[in-house]
Amino acid sequence: MKFKEFECGVKLLEKTYPNLIDVTTVGTSKGGHPVYDVLLTDEKVTTPKQKLLIVNSIHGNEPGGREGGVRVLEDSADPAFEASRPYVKQALHPFVVHFPFPNPSGWL
Repeated sequence: MKFKEFECGVKLLEKTYPNLIDVTTVGTSKGGHPVYDVLLTDEKVTTPKQKLLIVNSIHGNEPGGREGGVRVLEDSADPAFEASRPYVKQALHPFVVHFPFPNPSGWL
């Protein structure tokens, strides 16, 4: 997966599941690319939530983490996959799960 494919994919997830996915940026990489933090939570639940952190793509030459992280986001939001499972719903009620992707320059 290339960085542009990642950007397109997470933005499509955000558009498709606006109550579950929020794509934010937390800075810019040394190479000038946005550093994304994708938030996964059930935004319909408005009670205070704890934060969970799942860091992906620290090492640019290791694609498994970033691709796996994106797949977890997709599976957790899409009811055709895991999103309809009770354990996913239970996790998204009390938590905001942060999926930062800190090394976009390593994807190119």
